[in-house]
Amino acid sequence: MKTAFFPIFRTLLAVIIILTICSWSLDFDQTIVELSKFAMFSVIGAFYIIGAFLVKEYLLKILFISCGLFLVIMNFIPQSLLLTIIGICSILLPPVVAKFSPEFKDTEEKN
Repeated sequence: MKTAFFPIFRTLLAVIIILTICSWSLDFDQTIVELSKFAMFSVIGAFYIIGAFLVKEYLLKILFISCGLFLVIMNFIPQSLLLTIIGICSILLPPVVAKFSPEFKDTEEKN
């Protein structure tokens, strides 16, 4: 599952990022721009939620699932400055915590 999990999400994120970059230079309809933002946050959130099941440490699972759920739910809540700041933290916090986690350090040293 782990080998199929990461390439699928990387491909989805690459397509969404290309769509977002194209929307900056080409004049896309506002609906397409909003749909690309929705898809981007939903895919990142789903990535964190599914990735939580690959983590053994209980606190990391809670962190990944809560950040992933927030990123998905954030699409359905009216935006404010506070939600934007929490959203940025939800995107950045899991990779930063995982970088310093002993569980992930062991897997990096083996590779």
